[in-house]
Amino acid sequence: MRLPLVVGGSAAAWALLCLDRAGWVPAGLCSTYSQAPLWRVSPLELASHWLPMELAMMLPLALLPLAFLHDRSLARRRWRAEWAFLSAYLLLWLVAGGCLQVLVAVLRGYLATTGTALAVAVALLWQCSPVKQRSLNGCHRQPRLSAFGLAADRDAWGYGIAYGRYCIGACWALMLLPLMVEQGHLFGMAVCMLFALGERLETPAAPAWGWHGPGKALRLLWRLTGASARVRMARGI
Repeated sequence: MRLPLVVGGSAAAWALLCLDRAGWVPAGLCSTYSQAPLWRVSPLELASHWLPMELAMMLPLALLPLAFLHDRSLARRRWRAEWAFLSAYLLLWLVAGGCLQVLVAVLRGYLATTGTALAVAVALLWQCSPVKQRSLNGCHRQPRLSAFGLAADRDAWGYGIAYGRYCIGACWALMLLPLMVEQGHLFGMAVCMLFALGERLETPAAPAWGWHGPGKALRLLWRLTGASARVRMARGI
């Protein structure tokens, strides 16, 4: 899976979401914020609501495992391995996305005034939990992969299932937040995606209670910003 294809798929999904928010997409093709009662929404509609968001946010999170598959697979089998991984990973997130939408509908329906605050509290609590760190550790696992035949396809599929499971464990509470809001929905999605990408740069750690976040990415950004400011000052800009 080449980088331009993954990035292009994510960019296309972002473009579709932006067109949807502008009202330029036919009704039913994509909806980032559905207010229909839960019992009137079919599983297919739930999938259509979630799929563009999934491709926009989750494809970039698959770049590192796809790079691992690319390096560990025979040249003639790379595309098969990468597609097997992606199909398993995205299928798992598709199911998780449907469950998240059901949870959001319940929160909106029964906790209309406090649902968003509860989602924020759950996200913060999960962010500090040992299970969150265990899930992040799992995202770094690189399994042994067979080189030939059906065993290679099976291992690539299994890697997609395993990575998807850990990715859902790390991100599910975070993904509640943009689903709960209408104003600033796409901005919230972008922030959550960047936050999750930054978390992937952290090294594995012992699961324990404490804040788990993209500290390394923020420090790198701070250094780059400081270096850019010093260059501008040196040039008298």
